Amino acid sequence: MGKGRTVLAPFYFSGMIERLAGGSIGKGRLQMIVNHDGRRLRAGARRAGAGVRLRRFLTGAVAPAWLAARSHIRAMALIQACGVGLVVAFYAWPSVREAMGAIGTAKERGGLWFAAATSVVAGALVPEVAKMAVGQRRWSAERWRDLAHTSLMFAVNGVVLDLFYALLARLVGPGHGWTTVGRKMLLDAFVFTPFVSVPLFLFLVVLREELWSPRRFARRLDRRLVPERVVPILIPCWIYWIPLQACLYSLPLNLQFPFAVMCISAWSLVLIFVTKRMDRTVVPAV
Repeated sequence: MGKGRTVLAPFYFSGMIERLAGGSIGKGRLQMIVNHDGRRLRAGARRAGAGVRLRRFLTGAVAPAWLAARSHIRAMALIQACGVGLVVAFYAWPSVREAMGAIGTAKERGGLWFAAATSVVAGALVPEVAKMAVGQRRWSAERWRDLAHTSLMFAVNGVVLDLFYALLARLVGPGHGWTTVGRKMLLDAFVFTPFVSVPLFLFLVVLREELWSPRRFARRLDRRLVPERVVPILIPCWIYWIPLQACLYSLPLNLQFPFAVMCISAWSLVLIFVTKRMDRTVVPAV
């Protein structure tokens, strides 16, 4: 029912009743009017509820994720600028191309073992070395367990990432033209990252939080998981990785994974900040 009808509801319905009594309106017509207004009221309530849910999502998930990313935007931009510089140097100077070619050869020989090992070094060991450099030198049993779990996460991620790059080369092609690079970026950023990479990461994180209990892990899989855990990771991930993907897919296939590993060394530090901020702001599920 419209706003005017809501205000004049008693007069509106009394008028219909009088017309019905006088025979100017039939019962079927009255039922159609009532059904029509009821549908309008229900549709308005649904739209209002959707608006409230959207506002809650934006303030509860998107805003904290954006703030977490914005606080490190300069560091991200610096790393992205270094990535652009490395790609330019690769195509501009033969000496850089030769040095990076040796890394690509090692990657081809090492296969998935190379992918797993270098990912562990970049994503798990480098952050620990950085922590020790700033004074966190005490190694408790909990810290050793965290290192083992983080190593497992990045080893799995490295293997999956290497297989994904090979799959993209088959699906889209191994070329480095703008069209090919753009297609790979779209598939990476908006298919692989939100539906494979981030969920896989959170799967291992939540499983560790629930002490590897399948039953307790299953109880955590509810509608709150996306706004509370996926979005705070996904938005900084897009901000950081999408510009670097343009650099990555501009390189030959055997250099794409080594380039990604160098970026992971920096990204792992950003990821640590984001997850810690998320843990401080999100109430854990009981």
